[in-house]
Amino acid sequence: MQRGADAVMRVGDGDGQRIGRVGGAWGVGHREQAVREASQTEIVKIAEHQAQDIVDDARRQARETRLEMEDWADGILSTLEVNLDKFLTAVRRGRERVSLTPL
Repeated sequence: MQRGADAVMRVGDGDGQRIGRVGGAWGVGHREQAVREASQTEIVKIAEHQAQDIVDDARRQARETRLEMEDWADGILSTLEVNLDKFLTAVRRGRERVSLTPL
């Protein structure tokens, strides 16, 4: 009877080891998956941070470009204003000469 019980115990031990291996692999699989998901979450956070940095940089560059273009346009308009004042002065002098010139 004892030999039969020993045989059952050996078979039981083998089954327990197999169950342990399967259970351990199942647990490891979940841990690996959890690590992968955590890594993916961290990658997403890093990517979102980098994307926000890119957007912030693009906005800063756009603001700088707009200010530079406004300065450029103001310079062009200032030059135009000075030239128009000169032209108007010349036109007024010309009209005065014409009106003062006897026919």
